[in-house]
Amino acid sequence: MCISNTIQHIKWLGHASFFIEEKGCNIYIDPWKIKSNLPKADIILISHEHFDHCSTNDVGKLLKQDTLIICNLASSKNFTDKNIKVVHPKEEVNFKNTKIQTVVAYNINKSFHPKSNEGLGFIVETSIGKIYHCGYTDFIPEMKDIKCDIA
Repeated sequence: MCISNTIQHIKWLGHASFFIEEKGCNIYIDPWKIKSNLPKADIILISHEHFDHCSTNDVGKLLKQDTLIICNLASSKNFTDKNIKVVHPKEEVNFKNTKIQTVVAYNINKSFHPKSNEGLGFIVETSIGKIYHCGYTDFIPEMKDIKCDIA
């Protein structure tokens, strides 16, 4: 089970990459330039398709047979794995007793990450509360509606 009485680690791995470890469940967000000796993933969250957030090489280092990759449609085209869950902003995924909500992530007045690309942020519910990873985004109006304990 992913939800336990205590969260063991929230670790920044560099750039936009994070590792959340709850007893029995390893969750990675946007793994990039990671070491090969990290624990295998139960869940991998990909915010958008750019190489420094959607690195197939780094995802490959973390995969095991039942790892679930949660990403938007554009990111999913980089993977041939069978355990891909394509999502849009404002959806919810439950996997191994972990609840993950997707939220919008985009840039205002920039061409790189428009809202229409459906970039993702994530709210991961853990035993200590909700952890928000904003993805690649500006300070956007939708953030006022996000309820979290750790951002």
